[in-house]
This record gives sequence, structure tokens and C-alpha cells, in this order.
Amino acid sequence: MSDCDPGYDSTPPPRHKLTWLCYSAAAALVLFGWLIAQFVPIQKAGSSNEVSATYNLMVVGAIPWFLQWAGVTCAILTCFGSRNTRSAKLFAILVSLTLAAIWWGGVAFKYRAMDPLEVVLDQVAFAIDSHFGISTPLDKTLFHFIGPILNPLRLRGPINLHGWNFLVVVLSTTLVVGYLLVVGRLLSVGSRSQSASDYVRFVGALLSVFLPPFIRLGLRIVQQ
Repeated sequence: MSDCDPGYDSTPPPRHKLTWLCYSAAAALVLFGWLIAQFVPIQKAGSSNEVSATYNLMVVGAIPWFLQWAGVTCAILTCFGSRNTRSAKLFAILVSLTLAAIWWGGVAFKYRAMDPLEVVLDQVAFAIDSHFGISTPLDKTLFHFIGPILNPLRLRGPINLHGWNFLVVVLSTTLVVGYLLVVGRLLSVGSRSQSASDYVRFVGALLSVFLPPFIRLGLRIVQQ
């Protein structure tokens, strides 16, 4: 059929347009997060009376992380989601966002009264305490459990997103959100007709999300 035929419509269907709009928005979010992580300057101790580690963590850490998370999640749900998987989408979003909120809220609380130099000293003390198994419950929860889950490719929490670290964080986020979506779809999360065996399979599949902390623990034992 000729393009000059009045009955021929060369415009893509609305759903196709919406898909590419979602992909474009996802790419823009990831790019914006990368620009913030790379080019927003970190305040240094002595440059301001109000400089704090919390400011640096939020501006060049948490904000870029949530932007790349939003972009990655948007791309994954657009590519693999459907109208029949709304519960799985919501499951992937809520679980990953809850882990992130615990992580960034926890590190912001921990470093709330410190300047950047004190954070470095605290990290050195934490490494020494961890070697002897005397870390505080907050440190254990954040750095030995939540952090490795959120950033499984590095087995530690995403604080520094500068340089190649940003790419590693994006890949880790893709892995976490993608796996949660797969679990939600295969096990029909939110379905009303679920048996006891379905719940057992769901728990078993979800436990894989918590493997990174145990992998990190095993590596620490081997290295000692």
C-alpha cells in the first residue's frame, strides 16, 4: 500500500508511543543521576560552618541513587511488565524502595553529626570493630545486611556513586528490581487463589534476595 494512500496511517499506535516515552524518561533519569554524581562538588571540611557528611551523602549519594533507581525501574517495568502483572510491579517497587529507604535513612542518621573527616575515621574504626566482631547493631544491620542486598555486585552499600561506581550501582539496581519482578510474576504475588505451597515457593524465592550478606560473610571468614 502506498504511503500516499489516504487510508494509510504511518503514525505509531499510542501504546508504542507511550513505550518509547517511558524509555526516554528512564534514560533521562539515569543520565540526570549520573550528572549529579559526577559533577556536583562535595563540600569539604572547613569550607563551610555547616558542612556535614549527611549533606554530601544526600546530594551526591542518595539523590543520584533514587534517580537511577527510578530510571532503571521504569525501563524494566516498561519492558517486562504488563497489565496482568500490576501486583508484581508494585511488589518490586515497594521491596526495593523499602530497602533503599532503610539504607539511606540509616546512614544519614549514623553520620548526622559528623563532618567528612569524622566519617573516614568512623569507617576505619568500623573496619577494626568488624574484624573482632564488636560492631554495633546499627552498623551490622546497615553495612553487613542491607547494604550488600542493595548493591550485590559490590557486596556493600552504595555510598560513593562517582566514576565507574555509578555503573556498578545501576547494574546492581537492575539485578535487584528485575529479580523481584520475576519473583512477583512467577509466583503471582497478590493473587487471591494461592495455596500453601505457593507461599512456601514465594518465601524460598525471596530468600535469594538475602544471599549477598551471607556471601559477604563467607568471604570475610575465608579472608581471615
